[in-house]
Amino acid sequence: MKRPAADAAVLTGAVLFYGFMVLVSVGIARWLDAPLFVLRSEARWPVWQSAGAGAAAGLAVVLLSRQLTARFAWAKTMNGQFREILGIPSMRQATLLAGASAVAEELAFRGLLMSLLGPWWSSLLFAAAHVAPGRVTWHWTLFAGLLGVAFAKVTLLTGDLTAAMVAHFTVNYFNLLALEEG
Repeated sequence: MKRPAADAAVLTGAVLFYGFMVLVSVGIARWLDAPLFVLRSEARWPVWQSAGAGAAAGLAVVLLSRQLTARFAWAKTMNGQFREILGIPSMRQATLLAGASAVAEELAFRGLLMSLLGPWWSSLLFAAAHVAPGRVTWHWTLFAGLLGVAFAKVTLLTGDLTAAMVAHFTVNYFNLLALEEG
């Protein structure tokens, strides 16, 4: 079976969207004089500790994702749907897409929206942003909501977005690469 390559136009559009999302988040935060939880001066953990905690948490979520995909038909079906939409990204494409989504979504949801609405509402909005077409994907929306709560809690614990961004990147990167396993 021929490997379905990732659609460059879809990936480019996603990265441009995430870039726009960063600009809007920063712009709104500056306009409202709202904090973004990104200032290292406010961090309670050293950057290496936050990054390490984020990587460990992200890898735990990736292992859970692999187990769900191996054991449940809905997870296999959902993986197939994402493969149809995205194709199979190369390592470079997965790095770019995972990095762009982690930075943009964490700035928007844990940075801006959490400072304005609190952790629960920002996590609910994060889940809503992860609604995808098809009935089988409600599991993904629920999973995203739970991760949103976890990312919010780690942001509040550490005082900045480093751990949440690294965890988010790790989850997205390895799960994008797992689309090939289908």
